[in-house]
Amino acid sequence: MPPKKKKKRKQRQKRQNKQKNKKTTDYEQAYDYDEQLLKLKKQLRTNGLKIREVKSDGNCLFRSLADQLNGNPNLHYEVRSKVVDHLNSHRIEYEAFIVDYSFEDYVKKISKDREWGGNLELQIASSIYTVNLVIHQPGSTPWRIKNFENPLRTLHLAYLFGDHYDSVRNLTDSFEIGVQPSKILLIEQSQNNEKNSSSSTQKSFDPEMLEEDAMTLISILGYGEQEFAKEMILTYGDLDGATEALILGDGKQIENDWKIRKQNEKKHKRELEQEILEQKERIQEYQSNKTNTKQNLKKSSKGSSKKQRAKQRWQERKEEKSKKNQPKSKSNKEINEEINLDIGVNDI
Repeated sequence: MPPKKKKKRKQRQKRQNKQKNKKTTDYEQAYDYDEQLLKLKKQLRTNGLKIREVKSDGNCLFRSLADQLNGNPNLHYEVRSKVVDHLNSHRIEYEAFIVDYSFEDYVKKISKDREWGGNLELQIASSIYTVNLVIHQPGSTPWRIKNFENPLRTLHLAYLFGDHYDSVRNLTDSFEIGVQPSKILLIEQSQNNEKNSSSSTQKSFDPEMLEEDAMTLISILGYGEQEFAKEMILTYGDLDGATEALILGDGKQIENDWKIRKQNEKKHKRELEQEILEQKERIQEYQSNKTNTKQNLKKSSKGSSKKQRAKQRWQERKEEKSKKNQPKSKSNKEINEEINLDIGVNDI
């Protein structure tokens, strides 16, 4: 084969290998992202939280902030505009945190639609809206931006795969446009309870006593399920605490909220189970595709060698036939004798 053709062939093979590798890495990245998302959903659900997913179009940080602030991710451009204006007017405060860009170039870049935001933009948003932020990540404790002792609100975001933000809400929240997220107190409350609790050990309840107390609470209130009554006794410490809280407060409303929460928990449990099943199916599909490609490659390599051998044999047989069909070449002696005979015949 000429050297030019060999070079072109090598280049073509390199391009094909690159495309194959790119396809596998894209699939693996998507698989890793789904795995992280599922892990974080489970993690949040234990705190009574869920993710509101937003578009991953470069505006995800501003979309998540807009959802937390206004209940509408589509107002991301307003949040971006305020962040850029604040950055521009507080150059001395923020210029030292900008790397790889001049201040002017960075402001131009971040003011464009679909440009990613990061830690600097979160800090600026915290200052503008007088809020603290909690960033939830899969497999780790939440990362906090705490700039205020008494913030107007605490915003909750999810951070996935090192390049994407989502909004975090309570399980009972609606995703209707314009409906603001309810206040998330679970993380803060659990920390305050740990600080304020005088005893490190939890109060233990005898199961039989708990059932008796639950039945007593139901008879006092005149309504409620046994599971609800048990949970109230555990929540308020004892029978007297639960009775006082439910009688002085709106007991029926508390029960309705409890029922809604339980229904949502069941619903989300089913959704998570479905997601786990889909995840398993994707893994199986990925593994089967991998094995099939390997088998196909082996077959193709075997097939090509067989074809080459068959082609070689066919060419050999063709050459043998062509040799047999060729007329035998006459010697000089035979040619002279034929000429002499012709001459003799003509003379007669």
